[in-house]
Amino acid sequence: MKLTYNYKYSGFCLAIILMFFVEATKLLDLQFKLNFPVLRYLMATLATFFLLLSIWNCRQNFLEKRIFLFTTLSISLIIWSIYMIYQGMPQVFSGYQNHVHLKQLISGQLLIYLLPLLLIVKYDGNILRIIFKTCYNLSLILLLFIISFVILNGIDSIFRPLEILFNLSTSSAIMVLALPYFKFKEKLITVSLMFVMLLITALLARRTGTAYCAGVFLFTFWLLNFTTSNLVSKKRVLSLVSSFTIVGIFLGLLLINLDKFSILGNRSKEGFENRDVVFLEYVVDMDKKPDDWVYGRGINGMFKSHLSNFKSGQRDTIENGYLQMILKGGYIYLGLFVILSLFAIIQGFFNSSNLMTKAFAAYILLYYVEMIGFGLPSLTLKYMLIWIGIAVCTNKAFRNLSDYEIKNILNESTISTLKFT
Repeated sequence: MKLTYNYKYSGFCLAIILMFFVEATKLLDLQFKLNFPVLRYLMATLATFFLLLSIWNCRQNFLEKRIFLFTTLSISLIIWSIYMIYQGMPQVFSGYQNHVHLKQLISGQLLIYLLPLLLIVKYDGNILRIIFKTCYNLSLILLLFIISFVILNGIDSIFRPLEILFNLSTSSAIMVLALPYFKFKEKLITVSLMFVMLLITALLARRTGTAYCAGVFLFTFWLLNFTTSNLVSKKRVLSLVSSFTIVGIFLGLLLINLDKFSILGNRSKEGFENRDVVFLEYVVDMDKKPDDWVYGRGINGMFKSHLSNFKSGQRDTIENGYLQMILKGGYIYLGLFVILSLFAIIQGFFNSSNLMTKAFAAYILLYYVEMIGFGLPSLTLKYMLIWIGIAVCTNKAFRNLSDYEIKNILNESTISTLKFT
């Protein structure tokens, strides 16, 4: 995947690299007590600047070749996201612990709620190649780090940084879902990373992570073996053998470590009992102002909880993506996201001529599953890919491309002139 950049596309690459290092500083802080708050704030702010610059350079005319309903909903979501940011500004500049809210804003919160602007980008081969190249390089770095870390410190030592590693590694899921487009080494690294994460999340009884990683392989199995793509059909036998080999290895490891995997089974029976109190506190506090269910409390929205991460006795996160969206933007924000993403899933699965849009549709659908157990909006490539997936799946020109056209675009070594408009 060699790539030639120009000023229009370099912002995407720089923003993604900076977002990765923001997460990396959290990992260093957690594991080695190396706190880099100023550096983290600077990188997140620069990432916001570079991403907004590239979005502006690659913007498209919304009134041209677009579905009217999708255009209206996209503009509505962008306007509502800006309103949510505006709603949180008083807490940033005044009131109790305003310095904390300001730090959150410049350390990534602003960028998280500006990501819907990716819906207005004019996507082409260059942007997608940047994204997939970054996913591959990130997968290689993480795979080497995780294997080295486990060998040196043991499997249990990875429990604390697991959430950060999971958020970073699941960006590779889109490459696993779209496996036939890539070269052998790219397939090997991304599949290996997802398989390692599946084993680790299962051994450490992380229900959401295990379900997500297993879902990636299930969707990949379906896409490789039951779609009508010519790109896939020529290697159908190899795909089947590879799929069953992975399943066989996992089952073998499960039997060898049955006692460790049994913890996952026990936790699965618990459901959400360990979060019931926090969910109840969330509902009780939101019910105090019923309008908050509709409009949300802005990007700095919080609720009263005995498990507070603030001195005020409040929390700014709830361990459920759907409830988190309601907390920040109400039913309006959640409703717009669900309608847009569900429309993208339907278009990607049932109205497409290529495997790539089906892969993006599966990626978005997996996020629906992840949001049940966690899946919060985050400053990660994974969350960025959700919005890119919505834009790609709703782009008729992209859905009409053949698999071979997409494969050629992704493996070109020069700037692509093909526009998906």
